[in-house]
Amino acid sequence: MRKDSTIRLAQAVLCAIAVAGSALPAQAPNAATPAPATENDNRKQAFVYLNRGALSARQGKDAEAVADFKRSIELSPDDIRIYRIVDQLFSKNHQWAEMVPYWNKYLAAHPDDGLAYCQRGADYAWLHENDQALADYDKGCSLGNQMGCQLARNFRANLVARSAGANNHIANDNSHSKENSMAGFIAFLLVVAFLFVVGTFFSGFFTVATARAAIVQRFGKFVRVAGAGLNFKLPWVEQVAARVDLRVQQLDVKMETKTKDNVFVSIPVSVQYHVLPDRVYEAYYKLSDPKEQIASFVFNVILGHVPKMNLDDEAFEQQNDIATAVKQELDGVMAGFGYGIVKALVTDIIPDPKVKAAMNDINAARREQEAANARGEAEKILKVKQAEAEAESKQLQGQGIANQRKAIIDGLRESVEAFKASVEGTTAKDVMVLVLLTQYFDTLKEIGASAHSNTIMMPHSPGGMADFFEQVRNAVTAGELVSSTQQTAAAQPAPAAAKA
Repeated sequence: MRKDSTIRLAQAVLCAIAVAGSALPAQAPNAATPAPATENDNRKQAFVYLNRGALSARQGKDAEAVADFKRSIELSPDDIRIYRIVDQLFSKNHQWAEMVPYWNKYLAAHPDDGLAYCQRGADYAWLHENDQALADYDKGCSLGNQMGCQLARNFRANLVARSAGANNHIANDNSHSKENSMAGFIAFLLVVAFLFVVGTFFSGFFTVATARAAIVQRFGKFVRVAGAGLNFKLPWVEQVAARVDLRVQQLDVKMETKTKDNVFVSIPVSVQYHVLPDRVYEAYYKLSDPKEQIASFVFNVILGHVPKMNLDDEAFEQQNDIATAVKQELDGVMAGFGYGIVKALVTDIIPDPKVKAAMNDINAARREQEAANARGEAEKILKVKQAEAEAESKQLQGQGIANQRKAIIDGLRESVEAFKASVEGTTAKDVMVLVLLTQYFDTLKEIGASAHSNTIMMPHSPGGMADFFEQVRNAVTAGELVSSTQQTAAAQPAPAAAKA
């Protein structure tokens, strides 16, 4: 950039020299010919604006200087010196594009001025419009301006030099860019390699949870069993094939079979099993599906025991025996595959709902029969006991009545004898009548003393008692006569007509 500025400054100096050498002499002959008064006045005013603009430029008032210069150009559009001074002011402010239209206007009026082409070419050069700058230099050279020819040659040489320098710079930039790219790529590869190595190393660590075991393989071949905690495997060489659970697990199996009395039942069996810690290899590699294997053995044991049992009296009673048989069978077989059987539980025996309802009805009827027998026996015992009690009561009551009557008779006898001894002429009949009347009045007394008596009294006058006694005596007498008559008729033979 510094070299280009120096070249452009030299070109501007050459242009100024050309202007001083060509423009002034061209105007010298015109000095003898007086210009019109208006043109002279305009030129004078133009120089006034030009001087004032130059003063403003020295004071740093570029805007006022540019305004005065433009006014000067308007007043004297054919004076190239004014254009050149304005051009220097625009160049100072890097406003070459602002000056190009003025040169275009001047060249439109003076198309044969080679110095003007030279000056506009310099402005194009500052604007990096190289083709137009070179065209203006060639145009000035063609119009006989030697300085334009020299500028054209220098500018072409400068373009060639800049092109070569640019190519070298581009080549250097490309070389540096390639080197930087290669260095960055190598650094990227190193970072990736470092991260890969670190990641590969740490990928060899793995953890195993408590009550679990990990199967480690090397290229598909078993290597070892990793226990709980932090472990290490060779990266890219060893892999964790599987993780085996060592906790107790439960397998629920439900199967249907027939009992000895031809009843189909469903038997749910729960098998609790676990992997033996020292037989992890066998548990993982020898069985592909341990649950199906255990279920098959459970089916085999159930089918070998339940069909030999009756449902109502053996299957339910021997439920624990079935569970023990299942455990013993599984213990002997699954130990070889790395599994231990903790417990086998036959949780229920489920017959068909209709069979269950029928069994419940049978049991209910049986229990009802037993209950009826129990109730009959109870009633029998109750009645027997009541009869025995009643018999004993009547026996005791009879004994009491007999003793009572005996005591009464003894008392009456003593009373009659005492009465006969005390009253002369009395008979036993009279004494009995007296005793009867006494008892009759005692009875009336007892009935009258009861507040809630519902006894209906028959005639109780002494005459009535005599009639009652007479009726009883007559009835007894009549009964004796009827009995004697029947006995006599039975003893006599049948009549002859009846025999015929």
